[in-house]
Amino acid sequence: MRRRPSASASPGAIQTETPDRHAPPEPVRLPFGGAPHTVRPLTLADTERLISFFKSHNEETVRLRYGYFFREMTRARARELVGVDQRKDLALAVFSVQPDGSEVIDAIGRYFLLEDGRTAEMAFVVRESKRRLGMAQALLQRLMDVAGRRGLTELTAQVQRENHGMIALFRRAGASVHSVIGADAVDVRLPVRPTTS
Repeated sequence: MRRRPSASASPGAIQTETPDRHAPPEPVRLPFGGAPHTVRPLTLADTERLISFFKSHNEETVRLRYGYFFREMTRARARELVGVDQRKDLALAVFSVQPDGSEVIDAIGRYFLLEDGRTAEMAFVVRESKRRLGMAQALLQRLMDVAGRRGLTELTAQVQRENHGMIALFRRAGASVHSVIGADAVDVRLPVRPTTS
């Protein structure tokens, strides 16, 4: 979409593109563990991939990510999770390509906008066999970049106290971490810097 010229613009003036700060990020190719992966927004076409991803989790992963254990990701719930409004909220995944050409989800990072319109709550989950490859860090950076472009000021999360890896990741990114009274969890608050691209 091009910016309309103002009434004072001279004929023949060069028109500049107006960046859409709410547009979902473009897919990017990144290497993890020596293999190329794609990082892109989730879509409804990823419903079955998300169900398969959930089935790969062990009990501890489900409990740490969702706060409680449940055995099944229903198709309806999966469609809700992949079908978010990517111009308001954000749901990104790291995909690896299998020998047959199909994509498999290896990690997900997402945020959803809170009522104040300037803060969003984030969450991450990484396939057990793909941990410590930098996927969560890459997803966090992408979320922060998009949040900054959209004018958000803070990303928040509640993390189980025993999830030392995620807490350490947030601390390295500059987050403050505080205990939640009456819960075995910590409250994470990560400032977001404004970005222009």
